[in-house]
Amino acid sequence: MRNDHENPQDSCQQKKASKIWKSQEKSLYLQARKRIKERIMPKILLYITAKIVWQFLFWNTDYNENRAHVHVGKRSTEHLCKIWLEPIVELDKQGDLTDAQAKEVLEIAKEYQEKLLHQWKLFKEGKRIRIITVRKKR
Repeated sequence: MRNDHENPQDSCQQKKASKIWKSQEKSLYLQARKRIKERIMPKILLYITAKIVWQFLFWNTDYNENRAHVHVGKRSTEHLCKIWLEPIVELDKQGDLTDAQAKEVLEIAKEYQEKLLHQWKLFKEGKRIRIITVRKKR
């Protein structure tokens, strides 16, 4: 029910305030969603070639696993490859990758094993992980 003593200007200001509040809520929501995604799947290494960008990442559920490993895929990959980092670098699951792609990411993991293990240690300690970006021409 409308109050006859209500000032139309107050109503307009309330609508503006409501729009601003909703805009701020949406912004906060998007920021929180981004932070959650980063915590669920922290990227640890981006390996950029002329043809492809390989993303090496951990899953938040990996925290409960003792053996160091990494998941690898392209941006369009649905089922990621899983590579053990210790005691030796070896393929666990190929995911959607072709044999040639699996071989390529396995070689990358061998080359960067030390850095990937350092990232794993930071991840397990709950510390911030900075993405390592490598640009290679192949």
